[in-house]
Amino acid sequence: MLAGSVAAILAPELFAQKLVPVRLMVVRRLGLAPTNQCVAPCIRGSIYDLSTQAAPLDQTVLPLLKTLVPICDVIERPWKGNQANVSSIPKGIYTASVRTDASKPWMKSLDQKWRLELGGTAPRSAIQFHYGMDVSWSEGCFIVGTLLQKGDASGITTRYCKLENGEAAIAALRAVVMANGRDPKNITIGVADDSDLFPGMRPSEPC
Repeated sequence: MLAGSVAAILAPELFAQKLVPVRLMVVRRLGLAPTNQCVAPCIRGSIYDLSTQAAPLDQTVLPLLKTLVPICDVIERPWKGNQANVSSIPKGIYTASVRTDASKPWMKSLDQKWRLELGGTAPRSAIQFHYGMDVSWSEGCFIVGTLLQKGDASGITTRYCKLENGEAAIAALRAVVMANGRDPKNITIGVADDSDLFPGMRPSEPC
C-alpha cells in the first residue's frame, strides 16, 4: 500500500484518470423541400455528441445519427462565399475551445457567456456556438436553441429562423463538454450536411 502511494506521488500521470476527448457533430439539413442553403434565409441543423463513438468524425454514417438524440438545434447564416460576418462556414472538421468572457453587452448570465469557439477557420475568426434567439444574432456563428418551426413542410415562415430555450441549450451543450471524465481542452467538431454523412464521400461546394 505504501509502495503504491509513493509511486502515485512520484509518477501521478500513471494514476490519473484518462480523459475522453469531446467529439461533436453538426448536421446541417440543407436539401429538404422547399428550399436549400443557397436561397434560404438561414441554415438549420442539430448538434450531436459522438464522444463515445469509435468511428472517426469523417466516417460517421447517417443511420448512426438517427439512433441518437441531438443535444440541441442550431441555425447559422446562409452560404455567402465564406465571407466574414455574413456567411456560414465550410464543411469540415474543426478544433474548438471554451470561452466564458463577456465580449458582448448581452452576455450577462453564465449560459449567455459560455460558448465554443472553432479553430482552423482562417481567414475568418471567432466562429462560435453561442446563445441567441434568431439568425440576426449570428455574425457568421452558430446560434443554439430549439427551432420554433420544426420541419420544412410549412415553407419559410416568420418562425423559420427563430429559436427558443437558448440558455437551456447552452446548459445542455456545456454539460456534454464538461461531463466527468471528458477533456474540455480536447474538443473536435465536425460540420457536415446530411447528404455528406457517408464514408468516402467528398463534400462539394455549397452552391
